[in-house]
Amino acid sequence: MNVNEQHPYRAFTLAAALFALPLAMLLFETVTVWLRKQSGLWLERTTEGITPSANWTDGTVWFVITVLALFALLLGGGLGKLARNKMMRRRFRYILFLCGAAACAASFLAAVLLGVLGEAALGGHAQTAVFYYTAAIGMLAALLLPKQLTRAPEQTITFHKPKR
Repeated sequence: MNVNEQHPYRAFTLAAALFALPLAMLLFETVTVWLRKQSGLWLERTTEGITPSANWTDGTVWFVITVLALFALLLGGGLGKLARNKMMRRRFRYILFLCGAAACAASFLAAVLLGVLGEAALGGHAQTAVFYYTAAIGMLAALLLPKQLTRAPEQTITFHKPKR
């Protein structure tokens, strides 16, 4: 694989591993608090306005987020390896493929967490979490996958003297 940059999938892999979960949580808070006018995970809508939620001090919430962050590292690394192995470019079909792979992996993870920790661990938001994680992966893929790739080797151009 011969591309303009040295490691074309490093940016997507790091972003999927480190920033997909915070981006998904930011999307959830934005939609819940500002569009649906309800209380979110980190912000509450009260009569005084928008205030920080009591979840900031809840140890269970931080435990679940830590577990999700550890699994997000694994999922992001796997999605980056998948993109590299299939030589994905910044095309809509590849973005949809990565979103589907992320949705399947996140659904499996949610099912495992619901089985191990119980229904209260994700607060009844398992499908919502899968949706926002998939949306975050789609955004990161649309921004960070390489635009073009080629497998052609570098060929030097040599000029030969014409024969008489």
